[in-house]
Amino acid sequence: MRGDEEQLRITAITRYITGKAPHTIYRDLNRSKVWFFKWLKRYHQGDHRWYKELSRAPRSSSRVLDPYTEQLIVRIRKGLEVTKYAQRGAGAIAWELTKLDLTPPAVWTINRVLKRHHLIKKRIKGYQPKGKIYPSIEAYSPNRVHQTDLIGPRYLHTKERFYSLNTMDLFRHKVTIQSILFRNAQAIMGALLGVWKALGIHHYCQFDNQQVFSGSGGILGGSVR
Repeated sequence: MRGDEEQLRITAITRYITGKAPHTIYRDLNRSKVWFFKWLKRYHQGDHRWYKELSRAPRSSSRVLDPYTEQLIVRIRKGLEVTKYAQRGAGAIAWELTKLDLTPPAVWTINRVLKRHHLIKKRIKGYQPKGKIYPSIEAYSPNRVHQTDLIGPRYLHTKERFYSLNTMDLFRHKVTIQSILFRNAQAIMGALLGVWKALGIHHYCQFDNQQVFSGSGGILGGSVR
C-alpha cells in the first residue's frame, strides 16, 4: 500500500514536469490540491527521497533532561519555597530559568522533575482558620466596603510576568480585576483608578498587608480609608 502511494506521488510530479496543469493532475489521480502541492514542495527541496513519508517520531526524547538542568530546577524550587510571597510552580521556575538566559524545558517536564525529587506537596483543601481576629466593617450598602488584594506574580505561556489587582464590593459581591506589569506605586494607583471608575468610590477599602499598600513605603501611608 505504501509503495502504491509513493508511486502515485512520483506520477503526479512527473506529469507536472512534462507540462500538465496541476488541477488536471490531482483530479485525474483523485487527490486534493493540498496533497499535490505538498509533494511538489517536497520535490523542490532537492531531496532525492522526496516522495517518502517523513517519520513522525520525535527527533529527541522530551523525557531526557541533562543532569545540570535538573539540579538547577531543584535548586530554584527550593529557593522559591523560602522566598516570601514567591510563586513556586513550574511556570515560575521556567521564568527564573529564562532570567539566567536558559531555554526552559516544557512545564510538564519541570513538573516531572519536581515529582521525582518529592517537591510537590499536597495542598490542604478548604479554608483553614488561623485563629486571628480581624477588624471588620459592616457592608450594608453598595460601595460602603471594598476589599482589594494584589495577586502575583503570574506567568503567561509567552514567559511574561504580570500582577492582578482584585477588588470586590462586599455588599454587591461585584468584582473588578486590573492586570498590571509592575508591582509599584505608579502601576497600582493607575489600576485603582480603573477599579473606582468601574465600581464607584468606596467609603472604606480594606487592603492586604503587603508593603506596597502600607507603611512609609506604601502608596496609602497605612490608611484604609
